[in-house]
Amino acid sequence: MERWARERPDALALWCVDESGRVEQKLSFRELAESFRRAANFFHTLGVLRGQRVLVTLPRVREWWIAMLGLTKLGAVPIPGTPLLTAKDIRYRVETAEVTAIITDAEGAAKVEDFQGIRLLVGAERPGWTNFGAGMRDAAPDFDCEPTRSDDPGIIYFTSGTTGPPKMVLHTQASYGLGHRLTGELWLDV
Repeated sequence: MERWARERPDALALWCVDESGRVEQKLSFRELAESFRRAANFFHTLGVLRGQRVLVTLPRVREWWIAMLGLTKLGAVPIPGTPLLTAKDIRYRVETAEVTAIITDAEGAAKVEDFQGIRLLVGAERPGWTNFGAGMRDAAPDFDCEPTRSDDPGIIYFTSGTTGPPKMVLHTQASYGLGHRLTGELWLDV
């Protein structure tokens, strides 16, 4: 992403449309890179450290992408989760993955009031939660991270759990991207 921000700074990188189809948000590569650098700074200021695991349960809004990229830039390990997760589902993921922080919206926050870690709220205010938007506005737009190793943890997914409890699947910094590249080249011929 940083390379695209340098080489094609004004090209469209992200185009989000709300559920009604009426409200659009567009970010260039430069704007997106600045946003995820701010997010990395914001998360770091709150105490999220490299290698720590952060659950992100948001609908596919602009903040989801910024949070995921910011966590990756920081070297933290994002755990994406659907907003359809129940309180029990979230508690299971928090305990199994040893989650340090949660990033969610008002609907998700109501499901995790007992969570004792770092709590970030998108699009709303709630006692005991840090507002994502305010933190982003206050964060510095530059962030220098330490390079990650290919075998460092990169992202965690949970399986659907059709035959039992969901299983945690840890992808490394290399395995997740490599898997997508191989899928594109060998299966999709792109």
